[in-house]
Amino acid sequence: MDKILFISLVTYLVLSLSISPDTTASVHAATEQTTDQRKEITKDDQIYIQNIALVQEAGKDKDFGTGVRLNQDTILTNKHVVDAIDEQKLIVKLRDTSGEFQDYKVTEIHAAPEVHQDLALLKIEATAESNTEANTETFPLTSANSIKALKADDKVHIVGYPGDKDYGSLWRSDGDVHEVDAENGVIVFTAQIGGGNSGSPLFNEAGEIIGLVNETSDDPNDPLAFGFVFTDSLYQFIQKHL
Repeated sequence: MDKILFISLVTYLVLSLSISPDTTASVHAATEQTTDQRKEITKDDQIYIQNIALVQEAGKDKDFGTGVRLNQDTILTNKHVVDAIDEQKLIVKLRDTSGEFQDYKVTEIHAAPEVHQDLALLKIEATAESNTEANTETFPLTSANSIKALKADDKVHIVGYPGDKDYGSLWRSDGDVHEVDAENGVIVFTAQIGGGNSGSPLFNEAGEIIGLVNETSDDPNDPLAFGFVFTDSLYQFIQKHL
């Protein structure tokens, strides 16, 4: 989204309890400008091109979020991205094998059961006009043991549609884990991100999805960002609705 993205009060309280005061202060006080290190994803990177989605209102090219395809008809994104869009106008855009965007209508919305779990699963189907040719390869979710093994300085990256770049251009941002609380599903990491990256998948070095971005600022040079990693309850929720 173009504004500082919403994070629920409950999540904020969890973060306050589980992340050290120095980290929380640095997130809100960071002002140091850095060089833009993000890399644009090209059509050669088909697994990214075909599986990272735009989640938006039909007919608009702003106030959008990002999502990731888990299978042919399921998109994972942030709940606050979905909540900000009129359900009747909510669409998902995915690229076909030629790199062209195709529109998908949302037929079901499943929100994670806990209020602080900023996650929604969308069931989609192609519109009559869409060319649905796509690669069936998708990104794997990492294991619960891998989540529990995450530690500071582990390499991570996100891929999504930042709002400060050209509409529809897909960008990768690399960083490190700054701090993680696997039990509560909270992660702080270094990566340059912008409005529109809400719902972007967060990957480990093995290319597995470990969670989603769910809070960023209008300043893409802010060196820290919040996200969440999958907990046991989120794994159960995802498996239930796949």
